[in-house]
Amino acid sequence: MKNIWKIFTGDLKKLVKQPFALVIIIGLCVIPSLYAWFNIFANWDPYANTGGIPVAVVSLDQDYTLKDGSVVNMGESVLESLHSNT
Repeated sequence: MKNIWKIFTGDLKKLVKQPFALVIIIGLCVIPSLYAWFNIFANWDPYANTGGIPVAVVSLDQDYTLKDGSVVNMGESVLESLHSNT
């Protein structure tokens, strides 16, 4: 364990003497952190501002008559559901 600390402290001393290497090390630590932060911030709530986006829905479904004589049109029921959600 002593050898590990010697190597670590020796590397830190060399790093302090080389400012360019220190800048590179700091950049290697900060840039991925900033990338992750911006990514998380951008994807935190993607549906927050989608209320004003216009959407067009077309239903070309035809009616279907069941054996008991009732008529079913799933396209119309989906459109009614979408209209009620606005």
